[in-house]
Amino acid sequence: MAAKIILTAIGVLVAAAGLSGCTSTSQMKATPALAAASTPAVEDDTPTVALPETVAVLPEPSGLAQVQTAALTGDAAAMAATGAPLPPPAQPGVPVRTDAGSLQTLPGAHRSFSASSPAKELQSASLRFTAPAGDLAYFLYGAAPDALPLLFLGGALHLSVAAGVDAIGLGAVPASGILVAPLPIPALPASVEGLHFFTQSVFLSGGSPVLGPPASLLLIDAAL
Repeated sequence: MAAKIILTAIGVLVAAAGLSGCTSTSQMKATPALAAASTPAVEDDTPTVALPETVAVLPEPSGLAQVQTAALTGDAAAMAATGAPLPPPAQPGVPVRTDAGSLQTLPGAHRSFSASSPAKELQSASLRFTAPAGDLAYFLYGAAPDALPLLFLGGALHLSVAAGVDAIGLGAVPASGILVAPLPIPALPASVEGLHFFTQSVFLSGGSPVLGPPASLLLIDAAL
């Protein structure tokens, strides 16, 4: 496994989170090893709702339900008036019909990220990065999700800085444009059958950080 290093540009992410109204004082860890897997990082404060022991069954409605109608327009109305059959639905791969305009390719490189989940303890999860060759790929993970727009970094930070964010550097994307790296999963505590982590990719392209897509990673007990 590639050496674990903290992403220098992560400080920019944390600083941007502070400027956007986040008042967290959490810090990045220099040598993360999924430390949160050994002890749950965030206590679940979600309130529970007691369900009743019995439920009432609603009677079936009598009579026919009221049907809503809408007027047909354009070609559909003409076909309905003449009795002509409507055209079949569009099939995958069929070009989209447009009355006017043109297609425009947006500039920029395509980047993607995925994590194999669920992953059992003491085994490895697979991380897959797709990016231009030479990009440095980084893996962020935390215990809670978020959605903090950081347009100057090309996207949004999907991890909660307040709950803590760690980073692992996985090296440069090869000439094929695809980097696959194993992520060793540590042992879970004896009383824990599973832990849910939220992850996100970050790419360092030409010295500038670019936020990549997020992914969810579920760690489960080896006996499951």
